[in-house]
Amino acid sequence: MTAFPASSASRVLRLAAASGLLATMFSAHADVVLALTPGTATSSAGSARSVSLTANNLEAGSAIGGFAIDIAYDPALWSFSAVNFGALLGDIGAFQALSAVDASTPGLLKLTELSLVGAFDPQPLSALQPGAGTAFTLATMSFDGLGVGSGAFRIVGAQLTDAAGLPLSVAAVPEPSTFALLAIGGMALLGWQRRRASITP
Repeated sequence: MTAFPASSASRVLRLAAASGLLATMFSAHADVVLALTPGTATSSAGSARSVSLTANNLEAGSAIGGFAIDIAYDPALWSFSAVNFGALLGDIGAFQALSAVDASTPGLLKLTELSLVGAFDPQPLSALQPGAGTAFTLATMSFDGLGVGSGAFRIVGAQLTDAAGLPLSVAAVPEPSTFALLAIGGMALLGWQRRRASITP
């Protein structure tokens, strides 16, 4: 059995812990990944912006049966104007789904949809929605520009259920700034390790 020097073993353990933390942050088990596109947009008075809310089922054979999602935005830059729900939880016009929108709080938009499509319908939700790993649109929101600047659209709350009404675990795609901070932290960690290795006799 090969034995590592204490300093090498300690270094390996620290790097493993750091990489494990990053892996946990980005690949912790989730049934669904949510994303907003774009996550950040530039506003000017009189401009218009569409933002798509997408979901990606990660579990084969599963389907989203309902959701309640809260989206935050800068009310000094944007005014919510409309939302169109996607058709993959059922046709709202044909009473296959119920939806609700609450925009009463400036800067916070609450979207809710519940599918009425049953397991024994001719086309159940698992057939309506794409397979695991393929993103689809839950809703497309429209905003009117009020001021000049750049602002983020963020998911600040999310509850999802499957076709049977059981809860689904949710992960949101990190904003680009989060990726940048993690990349800087990772480079700093590697630089520290190399510097320490060059100093240690």
